[in-house]
Amino acid sequence: SAGTVSGFDTGVTWYKQELRRGTGSLTSTYNYDDANGASFVQTDALIQYGKMDKENRIQMNALSKGDLMLVAEDCNGEYYALGTEEPVKATAGSGQTGVARADGNYFEITLSDYRSDYPPHLDASAISALG
Repeated sequence: SAGTVSGFDTGVTWYKQELRRGTGSLTSTYNYDDANGASFVQTDALIQYGKMDKENRIQMNALSKGDLMLVAEDCNGEYYALGTEEPVKATAGSGQTGVARADGNYFEITLSDYRSDYPPHLDASAISALG
């Protein structure tokens, strides 16, 4: 059906990352410019990696330089596909050490998807193909 992804091109390598609860989000924003009649939906995936260690620094560098496709699962078990019209790109990133004992020490990256409508869901066959 419309708005559903049922499969992916063969030869795509997927890397799975499981985030701790409260360290990632998806936000989709509809944008319209009346002057030129252009509209699009920007979806930002915000990902936080705990600890500014070497492994997370390498991951941040890799994500910030690539043309990506992203599949995200929300807390309701729904899967969304980003990068199906244009590649997902890193649009922001930061790292902080924190000051006080309870402050966070982490890297954070925003991966942005631009498309003509809201991100499509994945059907059961596409989810199982991810492995």
